[in-house]
Amino acid sequence: MDLCFVPGYPHTLSTISGCAEVAIFDLEKVQKIAFSSHQKSVRAISFFPEQSNYFVTGGRDGHIFVWDLRVLGNTYKNNCHDQITIVTKPHGTILNAHLSRDSTNHRRSTYVAEEVNGITSLAHLDEFSVASSSAKSKTGIYIWDIRYQKPEKPLRILHIPPGTSQKQTGISFLSVDRFGSQLFAVCTDNRILVYEAQSNCNNPGI
Repeated sequence: MDLCFVPGYPHTLSTISGCAEVAIFDLEKVQKIAFSSHQKSVRAISFFPEQSNYFVTGGRDGHIFVWDLRVLGNTYKNNCHDQITIVTKPHGTILNAHLSRDSTNHRRSTYVAEEVNGITSLAHLDEFSVASSSAKSKTGIYIWDIRYQKPEKPLRILHIPPGTSQKQTGISFLSVDRFGSQLFAVCTDNRILVYEAQSNCNNPGI
């Protein structure tokens, strides 16, 4: 689904795909490291350029995992004699990051339906702050401190204003400028929202 070079490692390539695996390839040494903990397809990956040993991934399972390239996994060689290392334990976890709840009143009882929304994009604001988005705009854009992965406790929630479309919209891609000051969110209804990442305002600019 996506591939990119690892910042600071010109011969190292990262890939994410529908097989629920994140693969890091060392093209010089012909080695592969597979990070396997997601339960569904991996849809997002983000590195911080100045500290690329750590990276984060998000999947359709709704989970965000923090990984460390320096962690040793189980190593074996396949039929082609290529060296493969498998890492199954993330350095940190944020489970059901964009969980949404809908309450329904029925006579004297209130039913709360929970829905896990898949992660669609991730972007580092700085070394420890990561923005995440989902396929449903009502959950907003979450800002996490990946040093402290408390369930459902993001640092901030950026508001996504409703658009003109009658259909349910979401965020398909997040990007940050090179200064880490502005966060750009591409919506599925053809809008691009711009947020001031370092301010206290949780609404996009005009």
